[in-house]
Amino acid sequence: MSTSLSIVGILNIRLAIDYPNSNASIMYHSPNRGQIRPKFSSMPRQRSEAAAFLDSYKLTVEKKRLQQELDSLNQRRDQIMQRLATIDQQVENLGDRAEQYRTGHHQSIPQNTSKPAASASPTDESSSFETLFVDY
Repeated sequence: MSTSLSIVGILNIRLAIDYPNSNASIMYHSPNRGQIRPKFSSMPRQRSEAAAFLDSYKLTVEKKRLQQELDSLNQRRDQIMQRLATIDQQVENLGDRAEQYRTGHHQSIPQNTSKPAASASPTDESSSFETLFVDY
């Protein structure tokens, strides 16, 4: 009986050894969707007016970043909603078309709304082509 590990299995074991308190996994990694925590400095600053202004600036920057992220999420939500509406409309149209086929009352629906193709009859232009063979 031989035991073999896949590369993903080996990497998951390596991650578990390097980061024992994390749920790190190659295949099933997803970002933590919990509460957004504030960033802490490695060295505590002395209480002063400058420290208060710095904290205020950091919070303002974080607020701006979060507002931009929220705006991009709203735009993505709108795109998804538009696509879902389009899909619903297409499903409804296909359901109607299937019903028409089922009842035998379908009308011929043109598949191509572009200009009609030119006639396939031979013309003087088609006889002017020459054949060229290229060896490589």
